[in-house]
Amino acid sequence: MKKNYKYILWDIDDTLIDFKSSEKQAIKSCFKDFGVTLTDEDIEIYSNINHNYWELLAKQKIEKETMLNQRFEDFIQYLSLENLDCKTINTLYQERLGDYAILFKDAFELCTKFKSNKKQYAVTNGTVIAQNKKLNKTGLRELLDEVFISDEVGYQKPDIRFFQHVFHEIPDFNPEKAIMIGDSLSSDMLGANNAKIDCCWFNPNGNLNKDKAIQINYEIKELKELLKIIE
Repeated sequence: MKKNYKYILWDIDDTLIDFKSSEKQAIKSCFKDFGVTLTDEDIEIYSNINHNYWELLAKQKIEKETMLNQRFEDFIQYLSLENLDCKTINTLYQERLGDYAILFKDAFELCTKFKSNKKQYAVTNGTVIAQNKKLNKTGLRELLDEVFISDEVGYQKPDIRFFQHVFHEIPDFNPEKAIMIGDSLSSDMLGANNAKIDCCWFNPNGNLNKDKAIQINYEIKELKELLKIIE
């Protein structure tokens, strides 16, 4: 049954934007600048390193600045490259992520459709530089009412304080009329649970929810399925 949600909270990476594809192009481009050609296996190794660090961040087991640099320090060690600086690579990578932003199928069309009668907000743990470039390049920014980036908010999803800030900034916000849409169980879905709003898990790969403590209202494999959920 459809529900008349008024406020849509969108995660960005791996929800609206195909982060895997963007990541692959961005990381190849960065290392190419330093004369290093990465293989698909290398990129998969980096992707796994990166994912694990973001999970640690969501669980508040690492500081963000440390995480952003440490992932590249680990990757550089894996590549046995001693002459590259992880901070330099990370700074360049943030820029390139925005340059290579690729939308998921139906993302732009859905945001365009919902703009007519919904309030839409991006809520993201990504960096300010990367996320702003992505939203501008893809045209999503003009479809969103506001963008909340954890670096600017001061807290990360799933911290309740992140969502409290978001709710405070949205005029006449009603949590019963809000839905969080995202791919991450540990930040998006748990964050929605903490904030006591409905959530929709975007799960295109059919992953299992192994943490039964996390409650999910809806699960979709394609974004267009939201048309069966949101009135």
